[in-house]
Amino acid sequence: MSRLKESDSLLSLIRSWMVRPVYDICLTPKQALELAQKQLDEHYEQPESSWLKEHIPSMGNLFAKLDLVSALDIVDRQTGMCRRKHVPPTHAELRRVINVAQVHAAAPSLKLVTFDADDTLFPAATNLHKDDWIVEAILKLIKAGVCVSVVTAAGYPGREGVAKYTERLQGLLEMAEEELSDEEQLRLYVMGGECNYLLQLVQGRLTPLDPNIWMTPEMLLWSPDMIKELLDTAQTSLEESAKALNIRVKILRKERAVGAVPLDPVEVIGYELWEDLALEVQERVKDCAVPCCAFNGNIDVFVDVGNKKYGVEALQRTLGVSGSETVHFGDRFTTTGNDVAVRSVAQCLWVANPWETCKLLQRILKRKGIPIEAVPPKVPAGQPSSSTLMTAWGRADDPPETPQRRRKSSFG
Repeated sequence: MSRLKESDSLLSLIRSWMVRPVYDICLTPKQALELAQKQLDEHYEQPESSWLKEHIPSMGNLFAKLDLVSALDIVDRQTGMCRRKHVPPTHAELRRVINVAQVHAAAPSLKLVTFDADDTLFPAATNLHKDDWIVEAILKLIKAGVCVSVVTAAGYPGREGVAKYTERLQGLLEMAEEELSDEEQLRLYVMGGECNYLLQLVQGRLTPLDPNIWMTPEMLLWSPDMIKELLDTAQTSLEESAKALNIRVKILRKERAVGAVPLDPVEVIGYELWEDLALEVQERVKDCAVPCCAFNGNIDVFVDVGNKKYGVEALQRTLGVSGSETVHFGDRFTTTGNDVAVRSVAQCLWVANPWETCKLLQRILKRKGIPIEAVPPKVPAGQPSSSTLMTAWGRADDPPETPQRRRKSSFG
């Protein structure tokens, strides 16, 4: 995964304390995580005036205090990140530390779990199968009284939506019909188009719900004219930007979304070009009356009415669940990702692939005292790219931001 795709201000800040000297010292991983925990505790108590809010303006509210030091001990046993002499912790390892701390904080009071679909619940362009480990884990959560929803960018209204979502989730739906009671099945949902279509499992079948029942008052104010203005503006931006970047795309206009996809399905368009397209459309639609999600999906860019924040918030309102009782799994928490907006309404777990999702789900079930077989071993991937390991301890071009001007003896 490139640095662009995994970039995150908090992770970069924590890592900077380890890789850039301040007055001739760099913090150890443990010292850096202790400092981060201190700052996160302050932000939890005073989210609008904390040191983190000052230095990371996009920093949202926290829904629980995080024990990063204990989480670091767990991740270090797997990675040796505290014992390495020449290679500092990576963004991915720091992300794992925060994920473990978030799981430990959230599990005891968990009432709602939401999942992104592609590359979170299952590999992109694949479907769930009955014997997938994650299917059993989801059923165990539901049996324990936890509501579960897939929250996906894929948006299909009416009967088309029922068919499409049933195909992707076939294995889960079949096992739910076999193993769950009618009452338990009602705890399984699908939110499509980020926040535009809600379906519930009713007696073995996904059933679309009336938007007037589940949409928030704010969402119900989005009139057809307002939605048309948003999609027209987005479409114009996509067309003009694609022409300026000299990339060949076709425009797909849907009921509540518009997107650009390759004109030639086999043509590979670089991630950075899609990123530029997404950032430009974000800028162009910012004054529209309807909020939206302009999302770089690696192989396309789509603009949806609303975003996953509204989808998860609508589920919480419908189910009577708070942000501290909700966990969202996603793989795209960057500026042009479609999971990042959920951070304002729920606790979030940033995963890189479905295997990481399974490992964190296993930890949640263990913390809740729900037995399950261990996640099968991950299929070994290729060797890390040179960019992952290059300039191991970084450069000291600019001193990193720190909560105070530290002396050499600050951490002993």
